[in-house]
Amino acid sequence: MYQRIANYAGASEEMRLAMSTPTEENEIRAFHKLLQNVDSISHIFNFCTAIEQIVPPIFHNLCGQPPATCDLAQRQELALNAATAKVAVLQRAIDILAFVITFDSMRIQKPLVANDFSYYRRLLPKYQHHPAIPPDLVRVHDEDASVIALFTGLFNPLFSALKKAIATSSASNGTPINCLPSMGGTGVNNGPGIGGGPMVNTVLAVLANSCLFAVRSALAAGKSVHDEPVLNAAKAMTVALVLYDCNADLGAFSKRSTVRSKEIVELVVKHFSHQTPMVGLIKYSTVTINNAPDKIQELLDLQ
Repeated sequence: MYQRIANYAGASEEMRLAMSTPTEENEIRAFHKLLQNVDSISHIFNFCTAIEQIVPPIFHNLCGQPPATCDLAQRQELALNAATAKVAVLQRAIDILAFVITFDSMRIQKPLVANDFSYYRRLLPKYQHHPAIPPDLVRVHDEDASVIALFTGLFNPLFSALKKAIATSSASNGTPINCLPSMGGTGVNNGPGIGGGPMVNTVLAVLANSCLFAVRSALAAGKSVHDEPVLNAAKAMTVALVLYDCNADLGAFSKRSTVRSKEIVELVVKHFSHQTPMVGLIKYSTVTINNAPDKIQELLDLQ
């Protein structure tokens, strides 16, 4: 899926010709090119939607549904036990979080995505049934186009999908895997909620803090910040911090936060300042950064 966005080439030349000389021939040529691009956009949209659907079951697997009487210490113990016992599931969660920055940083380099889709919607009513256009090539119709149009306007589509998934997990009303349309289901969950409820923020904190310790240990052992495992752990740590801030009532920078936010920001600024998307995610996608201690804001040059 990353290659679809990395290799995305806009239809600017075809569109420019069709708009400057709006003959049927030029518009059909542009529409043909746009059909290829919209197919890629549709795949990317479906991928982000799938991520939004599979994350609640992952968090459910990590933290389940603890008794409502669990206090913070008990939830932290449960989350740490899950991290220790369910290494494969935890690693999958880390991989997804790390991929968010990798994918969205590439998406922001492709501004033609929104332009292409906008012009596609303009030509769609005119040419979707044209004899020169094979019907099987038109896969995105009017009923889907409005939703995908909103999606193409996002500069961080995968983070946005993950943010929704975390909110769904917290509400414990996610969609089980066997209910997903891709698995033969209807997309509607008629059974027990799937998510993590109050455990979600605790698991996010464990994810962020565990990655913090892993990156510290790797750097202390002489590993490079460019080594893929180190970089992926740092990306996952950053995304977990921001998701926690967006999802927790008091955010990641309050005194009651269980995320080591100051240490994470210090590590990112000191060792990963060359990773602009990581720093940018903390600066621009957190909710409570303006309420963070002065030291954190100074590190991010927010004062």
